[in-house]
Amino acid sequence: MIHRLNHVVLYVRDAAVHRRFYEEVLGFEANIVDPAGAFVFLRAPGSDNHHDLAVFTVGADATES
Repeated sequence: MIHRLNHVVLYVRDAAVHRRFYEEVLGFEANIVDPAGAFVFLRAPGSDNHHDLAVFTVGADATES
């Protein structure tokens, strides 16, 4: 089980999909969610950080770099 990260940022095609994964599979808790779906900030279980993970939507048409 992950208990703490030190500020990881992911750029993904759909932040909502990743939010569900981190909440359901790894037990993270979303503490800031953009209503438009542009980003979500999540905290690991037991972490005292404001957030451990930030996930930003870049869109379905994003290219790999």
